[in-house]
Amino acid sequence: MKRAVNRFLCFFVLFVYCFSFCGFAFADGTVSSEEPTSSECKLVSVSFTNGNINEPFSKDRFDYTFTLENESVRPKLKSYELTSGNLFVNYETDEAGVDMGIVAVVTDGVTESRYRFMYSNLTEIETNSDNTLENIEFNCAYLKDDIRDDLKEYKLYIPKDLTVLNIYPTAHDGNAVCSGPFEFVLDEKQQQPVIISVIASDKTVREYKFKINRVNLTQKEFQQCLFDGDFEKIVKSKPFLSGPPLYIAIISTVCGLAIVFACVFWARKNLINTDKPDNVSFFDGENAM
Repeated sequence: MKRAVNRFLCFFVLFVYCFSFCGFAFADGTVSSEEPTSSECKLVSVSFTNGNINEPFSKDRFDYTFTLENESVRPKLKSYELTSGNLFVNYETDEAGVDMGIVAVVTDGVTESRYRFMYSNLTEIETNSDNTLENIEFNCAYLKDDIRDDLKEYKLYIPKDLTVLNIYPTAHDGNAVCSGPFEFVLDEKQQQPVIISVIASDKTVREYKFKINRVNLTQKEFQQCLFDGDFEKIVKSKPFLSGPPLYIAIISTVCGLAIVFACVFWARKNLINTDKPDNVSFFDGENAM
């Protein structure tokens, strides 16, 4: 009996020990299987040059106003702190391309947080229809006429070997915007016109057309003429492809056509009988017999 009781107690102790061990292992496995949640990409703090954020900054607030110290200077990123990810700063503009505020985006490539800082003290622009050019400059070209309000087409002289034309237009009104190909790429034989548009603050548009005239001068010769102020030489220079090679090609073509026509005329006169045959009866030879 005593032996049976001892066996029962040993079995009970062993059972409790095994149950406790299994419960601990199960609990430990449950905790270790939990995956840590990834932190969101947020902006903890930020500051910019040339102004101040008007509201207290919080990483969970995304819209702010920003007071500029100087309206003509674009603010730059001064300092920042992130929870994670990378920070990208850009500028929000209106249809005319005028800066209206700063946009800061924090992203890790999957999630992102976007913060906007809109300028609060911009001077209200008085719209007008002034869409004229004040001036235009080029890297290697001569504009025959000065820019005028009543003139929309101009002649632009460039050297024969110029392939890239850089254009620097300036609008008369400070709130107007110039648009167009500011780097015009063309091959050596290309003479297509350049179109520059000026968009006024009231969104009216004026186009200026610059007809390209290639002259038979190299860039070095052309630049020397510009340096010397010898604009007459540029204007009076023969257009590119109007020199001796072109004359030879034209004369050769004309002479070739003349020879062809002469050969056709001689062959028609001497080899082909165009006279009508005499009316000879089919039986005239038989009657003669």
